[in-house]
Amino acid sequence: MRYAALDGVAFCARIGLLEAEVTMAWKTHFARNTPQRYEMCNWFFVGQVESRDPDQLMSPDEVRPLRHEAVTHDLARHLHQHCTEEMSCLSEFLRVPYRQVTQDQTL
Repeated sequence: MRYAALDGVAFCARIGLLEAEVTMAWKTHFARNTPQRYEMCNWFFVGQVESRDPDQLMSPDEVRPLRHEAVTHDLARHLHQHCTEEMSCLSEFLRVPYRQVTQDQTL
């Protein structure tokens, strides 16, 4: 299904360790309009280990220990905390422009 048909937009990014020049995960924030509200969903593809240099492919033997080190319960907890905090801030921040654009004062 195309994003235009969903009246939405996707923001994609790679997540990694700056000092290691390695991507450890991908994330997608997808937002769309619905008849009742604006909806945002987040997906994290954790353990998607790859070099940031497109010319340098990593072997499974290089990827395995990095994935084992990065994909932990602490990482999942931190991602959950990050999303919870981010969405809480956005819900407060976006009330004012929403009211200005829609003239809906019910929120």
